[in-house]
This record gives sequence, C-alpha cells and structure tokens, in this order.
Amino acid sequence: MAESLRRFFGINGVSHNENHIAQRLSKYFEWIMFIIAFGLPFYWYFSTYDELNSIVIITFQWLIWGTFVTEFLVMTALVKNKMFYIKTNWLNLVIIAFTFPMLASLSKILTVLWLARLLV
Repeated sequence: MAESLRRFFGINGVSHNENHIAQRLSKYFEWIMFIIAFGLPFYWYFSTYDELNSIVIITFQWLIWGTFVTEFLVMTALVKNKMFYIKTNWLNLVIIAFTFPMLASLSKILTVLWLARLLV
C-alpha cells in the first residue's frame, strides 16, 4: 500500500529489486536531501526578510537544483529498469524542470516544491 502511494506521488525511490550499488547510493542521496531539508527553512526565512546576500541565495538555489539533477541522473544511470525508475520518480523531473534557478525570480513555488520533495 505505501509503495503504491509513493509511486502515485512520484517519490518511489529505488526499488528493492535493484542492484546493491543503486540501493546504497540512494541512501547517501537521502542523507544529502535531509541535510538540505534541514537548511531550507532557514534559507526561506532569511531570503524572505532580505537578510541574505543575493550571491548566497543564487548559490543555494543552484546547489539544491544541482543536487536534484545529480541524484536523478546518477540513479537513472545505475538502476536496471530505467523507465520504471523515471515513471515512479516523476516528481524529481517536475522539480528539475520547474525550479531551474534562472526561473527563481519568477515564482516562489521553487522553495515550496523543494520543501515538499525534501520532506517526503
């Protein structure tokens, strides 16, 4: 039941039938995402009240976006069933497409999407 819900929401991760390397590396990415998720509320607060230098904001946006891209590309390359991975992790593609740092000034949805994915 939980796995089918995770597939529906596009956050399935790596299947348990996948190779050992893909499973292990996905755990490392989970920790990296956890660290980013921990820092995101601070980023959100300080950027809302203009307490951060614009260079810091841009760097943080590129760092988060780059982490999502790196995770998606590396995990897609490592898994055996690439189409299944892409179909069951579609939220990553949405985040990568709609949170491109150059579009950040157009919408505050960027932080909300990051936070939603990172918290899940």
